[in-house]
Amino acid sequence: MEEYGIDGVFVQRFATEVTTKTSRADHATARSCNVIVENCRAGAAESGRTYAMMYDLTGMTGERLKAIRDDWRYLVTEMKILEDEAYQQHRGRPVLAIWGVGFGNDRKYGPKEVESLVKFFKDDPVCGGLTIMLGTSTGWRTGERDAASFDEWASVYRMADVISPWTITRYRDAVGARKYAKGRAKEDQAWCDREGIDFMPVVFPGFSWANLKAGTDQNPNAFVDRDGGRFLWSQYHALVSETGAKMVYQAMFDELDEGTQIFKASNDPPVGQSRFQSYEGLPSDHYLWLVGEATKRVRRELPFEDELPERVNGEVER
Repeated sequence: MEEYGIDGVFVQRFATEVTTKTSRADHATARSCNVIVENCRAGAAESGRTYAMMYDLTGMTGERLKAIRDDWRYLVTEMKILEDEAYQQHRGRPVLAIWGVGFGNDRKYGPKEVESLVKFFKDDPVCGGLTIMLGTSTGWRTGERDAASFDEWASVYRMADVISPWTITRYRDAVGARKYAKGRAKEDQAWCDREGIDFMPVVFPGFSWANLKAGTDQNPNAFVDRDGGRFLWSQYHALVSETGAKMVYQAMFDELDEGTQIFKASNDPPVGQSRFQSYEGLPSDHYLWLVGEATKRVRRELPFEDELPERVNGEVER
């Protein structure tokens, strides 16, 4: 990340994995999660990057959301992550993301439980005082598709410091990316501006179930073509030009199972029951380089153009 000019990462912490017995040393899954945190904080300190925690609420019940407080207390008081210079700050406060807010479907928690959790993260005298980012459905503001009613969740949304709608596979090409940016994202940005909330749109390089699920190769809904990086570039370009985005969440650094990863990957992956997607002959670091180039444009260090930037001699441009 340092080499390519990428700012840092959110460390996803799946709430179901760390709340069975909180994060105590006798819980093997939680121990594994804590090792990930330790490795990330060490890497961030060494390379001058930042990191922040993200709780993914998938699979949780309303009652069990209370246990997230104990896990956060452990991270703050025992692991002392907020004492790290590398821990991400925004508007003078440490950042914490909560993903899975405002979804409908069969989620077994609602706004009351999430509101209580957000209040804890904001107001607790020892573990609070945080900048809260909420990861929501694409249709959070309109109540469409997998989103619950806006009115039901409005009070929670207004508690956020940052709202970040999840858009993976919600569009599948450059035309769809531009339509999203000119329409829904621009309207989301306007709502957030009126409420004094920062808006953080999400981009993704492509998508594939083939890495995880055998037999999905022929399902058109299980694949979004990367188009050599042009699909990803089109999203950054559209969001910056149409919404004036100043922050962007890049999905994902290492999520190989859904084919959204940007880390280095081989073009000759092993062959088993599922067929791994490759970078189709591009350099293994193509997407790291491309995200670094997009980052310069998001910072307004360089102007955005429709076409991909040119990479000189395979080296990182400075």
